Amino acid sequence: MNESKMLADPREILDLLLEGYRLTPEELEDLVARFPGEGQYHDYKDGKQTSNKATKQAAREIRQWVSGFANADGGILIIGVAEGRPRLISPCQPRGSEPLDKWAEGLLHDMLPFFSLQPRIHLVQYPEGTVVVIAIARAPVLVPCIESGKLRYFLRFNQSTYVLPDYLLSDLVLGRRQNPIVKVKVSSDQLPPYLEEPTWRPTLFFSAENLGFAPAEGLDLGFVTWGVGSYEEKVNSLLLSYIELGEKPDIGGLEWRLHHETTQPKPSGTNRLPPFGRVSFAPLKNITFPFIERRVEILAGVYFLSRETLPQWFQLRFVCEREFGEVSRSSPPVIRDFETTRLLGRRARVQCNQF
Repeated sequence: MNESKMLADPREILDLLLEGYRLTPEELEDLVARFPGEGQYHDYKDGKQTSNKATKQAAREIRQWVSGFANADGGILIIGVAEGRPRLISPCQPRGSEPLDKWAEGLLHDMLPFFSLQPRIHLVQYPEGTVVVIAIARAPVLVPCIESGKLRYFLRFNQSTYVLPDYLLSDLVLGRRQNPIVKVKVSSDQLPPYLEEPTWRPTLFFSAENLGFAPAEGLDLGFVTWGVGSYEEKVNSLLLSYIELGEKPDIGGLEWRLHHETTQPKPSGTNRLPPFGRVSFAPLKNITFPFIERRVEILAGVYFLSRETLPQWFQLRFVCEREFGEVSRSSPPVIRDFETTRLLGRRARVQCNQF
């Protein structure tokens, strides 16, 4: 449920929507009244465009505007506000039994793999009908539209959305390829034998290799996971918008907490990762994991940050278990089977499973 917020300009409202906030009818009317003209971060479409007669044109424009916002700095597309002064709510036309948010989501289906943070779609209900709000984040790569079997790219500039000419597209594509492409590896230290306690705080080691042609500057690495213990650190809500967060684990009768740790390269002062170079990060030692009679699978999110680029996200999977033998039930616990996968077009899952 929304908490009441003081909504400012469209750029700040976009950030809230990308975090999962939903506009109320009163907030939407306030936004339209204060910003009746379209701009870099917002645009309006008349809801009449969603009628069955105009649905093909509406679909084409929605896809073009989403591409334009994604290829610029993001933006909000509001479908259900008419032209004119003052601007009035002009709700979308019902589409039989199909919900309007599912209809809008279906229009963007083939574009979604190009997004790191998926567009957020929600409905604002009025007595006379429904307004569709689509919040679009800046994409890490150019987002195309497929029209008549051809790829076309759009760009938002001030209050207009333009199709990119071939020469400008070449410049942008070549420029955006000049970003680092990172591979992350994770390992842990050797655990002590015959651990009696049900939990252990291992040391996790991270390293990164730059597989791209551009250097990475201003390095940082973050780790988001469920762990056990009394600690708890609030995770930034925008960071959580990049994560598919599972329910709080109920495993082993232990108290689980969501944990976020960050680390920098070592030795201290290392701040640049050249093309095809490698860097190690200071180890993380503050997360406690369980070792109970059954195996526990940990799914964590890892992100790599460098200056003036979007975060690169990775899915980390590993297991914690005791290797029970015939001699003692307090056999050595192990943490192993590390698997790190670079994510494109989907969010990192942060959850725990018991085998």
